[in-house]
Amino acid sequence: IFGYSELLPEWSYETFLEKVLPEDRGMVDEKFRAAVAAKSNWDFECRIVRADGDVRWIWVCGQHRVDETGVARRMVGVMQDITERKRAEQALRQSQAELRELAARVISDHEEEHQSLARELHDDFGQRLTALGFDLAAMEAGCPTQAPERLKRKLNAAQAAVAGLSDDLRRLAHQLHPSAIELLGLPAALRGLCQDASKHRRFTVRFQARKIPEPLPPSVAVCLYRVAQECLRNIAKHAEGDRVSVTLAGVGRSLRLSIQDNGVGFDSSAPRSRGGLGLISMRERVRLAGGSLTIQSRPGEGALVCAEVPVSGGPEAGG
Repeated sequence: IFGYSELLPEWSYETFLEKVLPEDRGMVDEKFRAAVAAKSNWDFECRIVRADGDVRWIWVCGQHRVDETGVARRMVGVMQDITERKRAEQALRQSQAELRELAARVISDHEEEHQSLARELHDDFGQRLTALGFDLAAMEAGCPTQAPERLKRKLNAAQAAVAGLSDDLRRLAHQLHPSAIELLGLPAALRGLCQDASKHRRFTVRFQARKIPEPLPPSVAVCLYRVAQECLRNIAKHAEGDRVSVTLAGVGRSLRLSIQDNGVGFDSSAPRSRGGLGLISMRERVRLAGGSLTIQSRPGEGALVCAEVPVSGGPEAGG
C-alpha cells in the first residue's frame, strides 16, 4: 500500500504519520489520540504519499494494545487502498453537479421561452383578436334594419366566440408567464391562480397569505408559483376531491407554500409516487432555489405538498 518492497526497519506510529498527506495529519493524529484516550477503536479515511510520490486514499481501522500498566504500546489494525472508490465517488459527484447545472439551464431556458411566447400571444395574437372583435361589432352595428335576423345572430355569436377565444388566449399567456408576479407580487399572483382554478375546475380553492417577507427575490416567487401551478394541475387530474387549501407563509428566513387537498390520496412511500416529469420539475426547481419539497399522503386521506425556500442565501436562482 505504501509502495515499499519490504517492511521498513522501524515502523512506528510516527513513521505512519509521516506518510500521511500533510493536509490530513492533524485529523489522523486527533482520531488516534481520541481513540487511545477513550480506549475505543478507530475507523477513518485519509490520504497517504507512497514511496514513489503517488497520493493514495486508504481506509484505516484498528485498536490499541496496552501493557500490564494499561499504557497503549502497540497498534493493531487493517488498512485498505480505496483510491479507485474515491475516484469513482468524485466522478459521480462531478456528474451530479453537471446534471444539476444542466437542469438549472433547462428550467431557465424554459422560462425565457415561455416569457417570449406569452408576450407574442398577448401582444400579437391578442391584439389581432381584439381588432377582429371590433370589426364584428362594427358589422353588427352597421347591419341594415332589413338584414335577416339569422345574420345578426351569427354576427353576435361570432363576437362571443372571439371574446371567449381572447380570454382563453390571455389565460394561456398568463400560465406561460405569470406577469402578475412582476406587477402585483407573488401573493396576488397566487390568489389569481387559485381563483382561476376554482372557476374552471371542479373544486374550490381557498388561498391565504401571511407574514410575507419583503423584498421577495424573483427567482423564489417564480419557483413557488410554478409549484402551485403544477400541484393544482395534478389535483385536477388525479385527486377527485372538491376542496383545496393553498397557504403562503413566511417562516423565519424562508417562505413556505403548502397545498392540501381532500382527494383520494396515494401511498407517498411507494416508488411510483416519486412521480413523472411534473413532480421531478417541482423538486428540481425547489432544490435549485436552495429549498426542500415534501409530500405527505395516504390512500383516502388526500395529500399535502409543502415547498420551503429561503428568501435569501439560496445557492442558485430557480428561474
